[in-house]
Order: sequence, then C-alpha cells, then structure tokens
Amino acid sequence: MRQGLRDICTSAGGIAVVAEATSGVEAVALWRSTRPDIVLMDLSMPGVDGTDAIRQIIREAPETRIIAFTMY
Repeated sequence: MRQGLRDICTSAGGIAVVAEATSGVEAVALWRSTRPDIVLMDLSMPGVDGTDAIRQIIREAPETRIIAFTMY
C-alpha cells in the first residue's frame, strides 16, 4: 500500500516523498526531523495510532497539513 501511494505521489510531479513510517511513533519522529509540507497518515498504525500521531503533530505545529486515510 505504501509503495503504491509513494508511486502515485512521485508520478504526479513536484512532490518529493521525504520519509515513510511504519508506526505512529516513527511517523512523529520522522515528521520532527523532516518537517514536510504535507503528511499523509494512515489512521490504523501499530503502537501509537495515526489519530494520536496527528494530535501530537498538530499540538507542536498547528499549521501542518495532514491528509488522513484508512482502509476501513
């Protein structure tokens, strides 16, 4: 799934994928180190889920743009 989303984003042109995470904890850590313009977040992630990760990111940088998705 992640590979497909990366392919869609990069084929659109003008979009660089700067990081990919496998958990909410990793997503927040990578966000802190890369500070991307847009975060694409799966709501269902192991450990800290996407919803909690989004809350952490928004708490630190409310201007961050986040697109949330789920397979459910």
